[in-house]
Amino acid sequence: MIAVLWWASTAEAGDGPWTLASAEHDLYVGMDLYGYQRFRVAGAEPSDLDAQVRALGIPIIWSWGAMDAVETELRIQLEGVAVADPSAAPCDDAERDDWCATTVGVGDLSAALKLRLLDEFRYHPLTLTFIPTLRTGAPHRATRGRLTNLGEGQTDLGLGLRVGRTGGLGSQWYALSGAATYWLRASASATTDRRLPGDEISWDTSAVVCVAHRLGLGPVAQGFHRLWGLDLDEAPLDQAHGFASLKAQQIKIGGRASLYLPRGLTLSATAMTTAYARNNPTDTWVLGLGVGVHREPRR
Repeated sequence: MIAVLWWASTAEAGDGPWTLASAEHDLYVGMDLYGYQRFRVAGAEPSDLDAQVRALGIPIIWSWGAMDAVETELRIQLEGVAVADPSAAPCDDAERDDWCATTVGVGDLSAALKLRLLDEFRYHPLTLTFIPTLRTGAPHRATRGRLTNLGEGQTDLGLGLRVGRTGGLGSQWYALSGAATYWLRASASATTDRRLPGDEISWDTSAVVCVAHRLGLGPVAQGFHRLWGLDLDEAPLDQAHGFASLKAQQIKIGGRASLYLPRGLTLSATAMTTAYARNNPTDTWVLGLGVGVHREPRR
């Protein structure tokens, strides 16, 4: 059963409530391609952006078992974002000359603790972890006002809970997990009633079933919901905090396949697309590939 835990965790790039044993290591390196072209303003039909936005992300995630039931995690995101045709609307009439400029650099950085509160292998029905996370977009703050931004340039505190369960299916196994995080957003600007950007709730779920000796398949879903803000037609997109001021929501659904190889190696592939959006792209697609490596402590 121990193998189930590191397989499930490594395949999902550090996701899952299960924590590494003391001095164990996980390293995940991925490549994510995504794009979009259509937006939905609250209460309106989706509208074309004309400028097709394409991006490449390289997430690097290192996890280390600090002690029993305590794991640390560091995430670095390298990104590049560009539009297919900088001369197309709305790039051609944007007030900012660099609004559609290609942007390459470091995306969000985060550091997290995973504190295991319940352990399904110690007389509990499931595994539960509390995950405080510090996230910063300081490296790309100067470009946050672009359409081709790498993020909102904020420094935020996340308070999350993640729950999961594993079990046997004859000679195979399954793993289920889900999480929700409340993000306390640093203020970028103020309105007469509330600060902007609004706080967010993000969540994700995944399920994997080992359908063969080394192959796992299952659905995934993720989303975020900003609790207050402005609609797209009201937001000052010509200002640096324009995108951060949106009352944005998005839900993506898809699937993941993972191949578990000897020597602690896991290969994974993920595909997702938008299921719902508000003040956010309605046609986002994501294709991801990743390699995870698990290492036990030296004896």
